[in-house]
Amino acid sequence: ESMSEGPRIINASNLEAIAGLMSGQFGPWGRQLRITRWMIWVFALFSGDFNPLHLWDWVAKRGPFGRIVAHGQLIVAKLPRLRPEPIFKLWDVRQPVLISADAKFRSPVGLGDKIHAHERVAGVKVDDKGILLMIKYQVTLVGDDTKVVLEGSVTLFYPFSKTKIATVPTMKAAE
Repeated sequence: ESMSEGPRIINASNLEAIAGLMSGQFGPWGRQLRITRWMIWVFALFSGDFNPLHLWDWVAKRGPFGRIVAHGQLIVAKLPRLRPEPIFKLWDVRQPVLISADAKFRSPVGLGDKIHAHERVAGVKVDDKGILLMIKYQVTLVGDDTKVVLEGSVTLFYPFSKTKIATVPTMKAAE
């Protein structure tokens, strides 16, 4: 393991260090992102979602939010951009595979809003094939971190490169 600048390197065979990744506390904030009209229009073109609440001021002002709001899936699609720099890197594993994703929309994100995200490792499971990590995340408005606009979790599977280790008991996710 390394504690130098940058992410902490954890060998896949170090079960104690892997289990120690779980935390009830969210980590540092990631990059900030301002939602622009360009982003919303490009997302509309790619998704085919031309709901006028996302596109036209004159319709959105009369709508339930009183202004243009971003597509919820646009915010989900921006999660990789919003993530903080990793605080750890697993060594002796292959690239992770996304197993599942869950998102709950709590509040709309409007045109011009600035958002950022933070995350925590909520669950770890190791077996003879690899490591499963459940990562919980929150996206909030910059300047009002109590205003959660999106929250959820992703489960990533890191297959072992070469090493096979014994199965360990399932660890419950931190609440």
